[in-house]
Amino acid sequence: MSEFRFKVSGMTCHKCVAHVKEALERVPGVRSAEVQLEPGRAVVQADGAGRHTLMGAVLDAGYEIEEEGEESDQPGPAVDSPAAPAAGPETMATGPQVVLEVSGMTCAACVASVERALRRVEGTARVEVNLPAECATVTLAAGDATGNNEEGDEAANGGPVAATVARDAVAALIRAVEESGYAARERVAGREVAAEREAIENRLALVAAARRRFLEAMALGLPVFLAAMGAEMLLGIELPTWVKWIEAALTTAVLLGPGRPILHMAWKQTRHGSANMDSLVALGTLASWGASSYSLL
Repeated sequence: MSEFRFKVSGMTCHKCVAHVKEALERVPGVRSAEVQLEPGRAVVQADGAGRHTLMGAVLDAGYEIEEEGEESDQPGPAVDSPAAPAAGPETMATGPQVVLEVSGMTCAACVASVERALRRVEGTARVEVNLPAECATVTLAAGDATGNNEEGDEAANGGPVAATVARDAVAALIRAVEESGYAARERVAGREVAAEREAIENRLALVAAARRRFLEAMALGLPVFLAAMGAEMLLGIELPTWVKWIEAALTTAVLLGPGRPILHMAWKQTRHGSANMDSLVALGTLASWGASSYSLL
């Protein structure tokens, strides 16, 4: 019997607690699960269930989870050997660290999406995603990267299989990030300063592009605002149909021009079964545009 302790974030009420508890108890091998809203902790007694399986169940339920401490072996039945168990794939020895440069993140929801994708990769012990620096630091569990503890220990100590372990682990992590809708590449040792400079330059470029799109949207949308709010709503002037068609054309131009990056990112998130702030903006604007187009037709 093993005990696992986790920190769970995202719970706001007792229904959330019940949801997490139910997700953990559905995992085969779980004997009991105790979930506390404050301070956001889950304690699981399991026989045969691994920590990665438990963490995956909570992630699938929509909450964030990380390890609080190492598992402790609890006294088992009388038939169990008193000797300490041999190290297995669930032994959480610290392995190599991988730093990925991640692009495309714009908000906390993006960070959570990337963290969730990386934590689902087998062999991941710890994940830290930094939005301003546009990077993710992943600590691998020694032994899990290869599925063999001896090779994992050798890789962690820089042995002959270290290069193979690193290549396989980095490839799996990058693939997980890309499947969640973002771009990633490994940060090469020795270029930390250059990477930080690139992140700052990319952020400034994004701000400049956003400012340019804002001005374009203002130029296209201001006539529509003045016609709809000023003439029709404030002055009560009924505009002819041809003016409304011009308004529809200008509004469509805003969506497909300055608003295109938002729609593109929202579509990428939808394809990968996720959502962020772009998804919210796209949903609201497309719903409004669709309703207005329907009334015009």
